[in-house]
Amino acid sequence: MLEIPSDIKVKEGWPDRELLIKLGGEILDDGPTRVVKINGKTYSEGLMEGEIQLARDAISKARNLGDESLAPEILRKMKGQNN
Repeated sequence: MLEIPSDIKVKEGWPDRELLIKLGGEILDDGPTRVVKINGKTYSEGLMEGEIQLARDAISKARNLGDESLAPEILRKMKGQNN
């Protein structure tokens, strides 16, 4: 994405707020789904968590019905989709 100058210390893992700002990032949303704009591009974290949890719930419901193959249909119903 971009080169981090050698005078900036970084920790392994997700970048913290301070690092993003030092690198020129603009924090657009600092909630559970952090959104940052850097060099004109917008990046987000955590947006898939809700989708993953819905999928887990659908699989669990399908298992409770005794047929995991029902998970996609259950997921569509949970999301209010008819297809």
